[in-house]
Amino acid sequence: RDQGSGTVQVVNESSETNLHVFFQSNNVWERWIKVDGNGAINNPINWGQDGTNAFDPLGAKKLSEAVIPQGGSIVLTIPDLSPAQFQIIAIKMVDPSRQEPLPPSKSSDWNGPAPREVIHGQWPVLIEGGKDVVADASAVDGINFRMKYELTTSETEVQMMEITENPCRGLAEKYLVRGPNNSLAGCRSPPKVDCDGDKPG
Repeated sequence: RDQGSGTVQVVNESSETNLHVFFQSNNVWERWIKVDGNGAINNPINWGQDGTNAFDPLGAKKLSEAVIPQGGSIVLTIPDLSPAQFQIIAIKMVDPSRQEPLPPSKSSDWNGPAPREVIHGQWPVLIEGGKDVVADASAVDGINFRMKYELTTSETEVQMMEITENPCRGLAEKYLVRGPNNSLAGCRSPPKVDCDGDKPG
């Protein structure tokens, strides 16, 4: 779908009934504004502040959560950020049909190292972008979704990167991340596990 300049579009072509994607800001008043699509964007939460705790894999960031139905999309206007770079992080939920965003919460509310709604131990692909800055996608720590990433580099040129195969296939169990009913929710980078030691999930 065509979109205007200074925007980001995310399409849910995953197996998730509702895809949960987090968009970083530098301040809670910097808002990602929806301009198209049937997904929803929510007000940012300052994780790690304002009565909440940071958690892996999101960390202590100011994040607005979008919820995008399967087969749907959302187009957002990029806020005028300073510094300009931001991250986009897709997270798998325990209930893939969950329509609500994560509520603000703290560790005493959780039953583990992250909110109850989040599959523990996952390491997401990190999308980094911004207006007139270097942009890339990284799975150096692990992966939880395959993806197709398109970046407009000029008025006429689009660069694309796509993960078409499942990089977790064939890995030993210690590298895998499991969700409900022992379903595969992704994997960690084997060098990260082997060099750093196994981390509790």
